[in-house]
Amino acid sequence: MYYKFLLDINQKKNADRFLDLVDVKLFLLNSGNTNFSSVADLGTPLWSFDTNGGTPDVVHMDYSLNNGSGWGDIYMYIPTSVFDGQDGSKFFTLYSKFNLNNDGFEEWATMTSTSPPVPEPGTFLLLGMGFLGLAVASKRRRNNA
Repeated sequence: MYYKFLLDINQKKNADRFLDLVDVKLFLLNSGNTNFSSVADLGTPLWSFDTNGGTPDVVHMDYSLNNGSGWGDIYMYIPTSVFDGQDGSKFFTLYSKFNLNNDGFEEWATMTSTSPPVPEPGTFLLLGMGFLGLAVASKRRRNNA
């Protein structure tokens, strides 16, 4: 179980099409306050992108690989367990930081789906083997008749 976030990057200059995501953090807030003067004001830390024991993780992105604004460039999956035990009426803040060659704008969105989850490839393999078994059994019956 996870929450799915989409990041859409937008770079203005083709020469600067590369952008690095260097930090992402989730914070829990008691109110919907949007006036922050520093990262420390964002609330109680829930989750951090830095999962490498103090070594910063980096996601290298290339703006030219997608169709432009509105399509999304990466997905970020946050386990629902991050929010376990939290009051559902509280707010959260998503903080992100990019490298210095950022000359466009970035936008995050949450992804929701009403469709059931896509089965794993192993499920399709089992289903295919079942159909193959039925076809072989049917052919044997016809040959024995």
